Amino acid sequence: TVTATAATVALHELRFEQLLLAVFVAVLKVLLCAGCGVVLAQQGIFTPTVLRGVSKSCHVLFLPCLLFEKLARTVTLSTLVSLWPLFVAPLVYVALALALTEANALVHRAACWSGARSGV
Repeated sequence: TVTATAATVALHELRFEQLLLAVFVAVLKVLLCAGCGVVLAQQGIFTPTVLRGVSKSCHVLFLPCLLFEKLARTVTLSTLVSLWPLFVAPLVYVALALALTEANALVHRAACWSGARSGV
């Protein structure tokens, strides 16, 4: 139990660099698996039908499981709290993009409407 306690303490003291390394290793595993699939497809071992099925399975099931498994061992509540900007930033970006898109559409509609009114 001493080792388990030490591991738990070590997880609570996880730094950003360690988390980044964990994500990098998980993504590297995915890229290696994808590379193996490319080689098998080029060799004709995977037919197009098999390739579509394997690709869909990897995309829908195996990739999320692999990433979740790797991150679940390294992310704790304290790291989530310290990395809150990583979760808020995408929401801000999407909200900003939607607002700018709507503003652009309003300006464009106004320009088109005034051009139609003036007979241009």
